[in-house]
Amino acid sequence: RDPQVIISVFPDGPAQFTSNTTFKDIAAVKGNQVFVIDGSLLDTPGPRLTQGINQLAKLFYPKLFP
Repeated sequence: RDPQVIISVFPDGPAQFTSNTTFKDIAAVKGNQVFVIDGSLLDTPGPRLTQGINQLAKLFYPKLFP
């Protein structure tokens, strides 16, 4: 109900949340933790799935990926 992070697969995803006052009190929006990831990396089984997981890991744990 109050996500710390929002991941969008739409290029304008962050703007949909940050520019809409409906979402202004959500922790992810307040903390500027709204990100975009290429959805095709996660929704299609195959070798690129590891790239998608790697992108998610970098978003969730940025200190571990210099």
